[in-house]
Amino acid sequence: AEWHPRLRTALQAQRRSSSPPVSLEKVRRTLRNGPPANVADLKSLTCEHIRTLAEQIKNGNTNDYRQYWDRNKNKQVRDRLHEEDCRDRFLSDLRPRLARMKVDAQPEGRYARDTRADIRVSYGDSYFSCNVPIEIKCNDSKDLWRGMRQQLIEGYAQDPGADGHGIYLVFWFGSEFTPRHPEGGKKPETPEKLQELLEQSLDNEERKRISVCVVDCTGPS
Repeated sequence: AEWHPRLRTALQAQRRSSSPPVSLEKVRRTLRNGPPANVADLKSLTCEHIRTLAEQIKNGNTNDYRQYWDRNKNKQVRDRLHEEDCRDRFLSDLRPRLARMKVDAQPEGRYARDTRADIRVSYGDSYFSCNVPIEIKCNDSKDLWRGMRQQLIEGYAQDPGADGHGIYLVFWFGSEFTPRHPEGGKKPETPEKLQELLEQSLDNEERKRISVCVVDCTGPS
């Protein structure tokens, strides 16, 4: 058991170093705004669309942030929606954007040991296939600070098709809901600060493969 972490690290390093190089044709297709050339490209493409949607939710003139809150018949806010409902509504907007690049996005993506990521983004053609798991949390989740490592990094991202890549997506509903950081200090007061703290928990190698996206659902200031 004491050798397990060291062996796992060595296995990851070997797998990454043995990844096939990107062909010239894949580079050409990507530069022509074509489909992703590799799993890193797929993750970057997905993050770009997530951040575009986040900006629309926060500041768009259609008030999309409202769809993440539970309201009564008088349209008064009662509480934020359940995590799975937030996932489904966000995925409904994300999926058609990715579909233009022939990228598929499905809820409850199946991974090893019968575990399921909140969203599985995948692409495959005659050249290659890959996938990027997305783990989702609301910022009041008790697993907010440990979910990225325990579920995403040590779990779903270990899938051969993900090659260590993944996205940690957090829905922000206000600082009053956020649990304190396990290492102490003040609670993050803004979604930007929460994203910064989560990114600081990654080492240099993990930052190349794991992206953090915090979506502000509180609406315009």
